[in-house]
Amino acid sequence: MSESISNTAGREATVTDPVVSNKAKRRVRYKNLKLFIFKGKIEDLAVLGARHERKQKDQFMKFQKEIENHVLANFKNANDIIYAVGDFKDPRVEILKRIPKKTNSVPSPNMTQDEKDEYLETMKLIYTADISNFRKRKEKMESNLCNLFGLI
Repeated sequence: MSESISNTAGREATVTDPVVSNKAKRRVRYKNLKLFIFKGKIEDLAVLGARHERKQKDQFMKFQKEIENHVLANFKNANDIIYAVGDFKDPRVEILKRIPKKTNSVPSPNMTQDEKDEYLETMKLIYTADISNFRKRKEKMESNLCNLFGLI
């Protein structure tokens, strides 16, 4: 007598002896699975699979490296989120370490008052531009992070 077993993933297995234990059924079911090769939305990227779908022992390392290469090639300002893929660090924390700081440069004592004022105004404009660029990078990083999690 043959018993057909199917699981939620649409895989089927056949157990030929209904008298065997549940453990033996699971073992037979595991060996007789009809494997489906899963391809992600981006077919060129490696995918993670269940234990019986593994083709290589270093499957996760290959997946991580391919995701890292994809992010570097296709995301704008990818260096801000690469910490999430390569080092498993939160890029929101890492980007805060790179907030532009006001420079403590002092005008030269040989400058006239007008030159000093112009110098300080220039430094203020540079700092304002740096903060504006930082804010844009942070917003892009948040968007890239959402895209990365959607990819994974």
